[in-house]
Amino acid sequence: MKKKTLSAIMAVTLTAAMLAGCGGNNSPKEEQKPEKETEEKKEEPKDEAEQVSEGGKTNWSNPEEWKKRHSVDDIYNMLTDLEKNYPEYAELGSLGQTTKGNDIKVLTITDESVDASTKTGIGWLANIHGDEREAGESGAYAAAWMLENLEDQTVQEILKNHIVYVVPILNPDSHNIYEYFVRGTSQELDKNGDGEACNDLYEDITGDEWIGQIYASSGKNEEDPWSTFTGYAGYESKDLDGNGWLGDDSWASGYDINRNFDFMWEEGKEYNGKSGGESAASEVETQLIQKFMEEHPMDALASLHTGIQTVLYPWCYRPADVANAQEMEDIKFMADTSEKMRAAFEKTAQRNFYTMCSHDDYQTYCELIDYAYGVHGIHAYTVEVYSAGGDETTAYDPNHDPADPNVCAWNDTDYPESRMDYFEYDEFVKILEDNGLKPDSVKMKVLNEEGDETGEETTLAAMKEAGKMQGIYVYASDRNARGSYVPEDQDMMVEGAKDALLQMIYAEGKVKDPAQ
Repeated sequence: MKKKTLSAIMAVTLTAAMLAGCGGNNSPKEEQKPEKETEEKKEEPKDEAEQVSEGGKTNWSNPEEWKKRHSVDDIYNMLTDLEKNYPEYAELGSLGQTTKGNDIKVLTITDESVDASTKTGIGWLANIHGDEREAGESGAYAAAWMLENLEDQTVQEILKNHIVYVVPILNPDSHNIYEYFVRGTSQELDKNGDGEACNDLYEDITGDEWIGQIYASSGKNEEDPWSTFTGYAGYESKDLDGNGWLGDDSWASGYDINRNFDFMWEEGKEYNGKSGGESAASEVETQLIQKFMEEHPMDALASLHTGIQTVLYPWCYRPADVANAQEMEDIKFMADTSEKMRAAFEKTAQRNFYTMCSHDDYQTYCELIDYAYGVHGIHAYTVEVYSAGGDETTAYDPNHDPADPNVCAWNDTDYPESRMDYFEYDEFVKILEDNGLKPDSVKMKVLNEEGDETGEETTLAAMKEAGKMQGIYVYASDRNARGSYVPEDQDMMVEGAKDALLQMIYAEGKVKDPAQ
């Protein structure tokens, strides 16, 4: 998701300089294919969807297939199956390997019988944030739909005129470890400085299949539990490093690939903070994406996300420069295209979506779409495919204000809400002891009445002895559910995203929208 979140304990206000950027058109450059995979592939057992793929036909775009959650392996197996069955149109390659050695796979889709020099590139890049799995589902579905509809005249025209690069999962390292809800990169870092990387991973010690944050409480308060917090112990874990701080050396690096691109990084480093990385393009994934874009010219690119329901366009870091005629022409083109994409998505999905300049939604620096447009002159869009929950104010209304984000949600009635579970002190001590922990060894940061850290450190047992706590609250965010939870009508979601991506292609002018 593009959206920022603030800690429940502390909000930090940051300011950043607003500096001008540049757009422009792509210079002619020979089209290059991504490196084709050469490693020996292990024979994978076929699932029900793969079993219908004999004889050169696949059925991956069957709506039933998209009413479930897919892992990285599921999606990569699907890409392999598509390449095998459509060899004249699909070629599977890799941008390269991540920190953990996982391939960032790309499926190149085009009509191989047509000279590549006459074509222009299109990018469908998804799931740059590891926990935004609906984005990955949408990118994978679009690839399958394209190849399974080769008899469609419009698809034929697209593949004669364009080379479509589909990267369903830009962040495979973090995609699968949903229990850690890792948004950025997943690395073996020594976050607690004890000389050993990732030696205190999160673990569900309460046994409810959620990972929660542990707070000392002055007493149960169902109306406002946050007001009772007097101490903070960290995330659920077994303190495997033995330093008393729970979950202080997890997989999550804190570095956000989508704040790490080499465009306006120096100007944005204070604003982005740690999420921007140690330096411009410091993350392996960022480097691979940038290299791919340098070697594969594109006219248009969509970055698919999860968290809100919108189509956004540059800039992310500042408003458009009204004194720059070329920039204003580009921005108007992308704004008009975004509206067409928004309208197509919501008509198919029967949910409300909005559109605006990304900066007007809220300011960010060093995002993929700013890098794509600012460095390569690519028409670039952020497509956010899903916002959980909703109520009567977000019910589908085709006549809603297309610039109003407050009416846009998926309206899935069974989405699990955040959890706030209260345990009496003795009850929680029993949980600790069952997991090999003791209350006098579990450390806590003392909080003041506003919920801010005072700088004082103590233990859970000492908090109890001092009369500063009566029990424990374990707060688990709804993000814990994203790994296994499948939104209602996810099949309509991926279909809507595909229709939005097609509008992006039509806008480039080589292929006519069949509805026009």
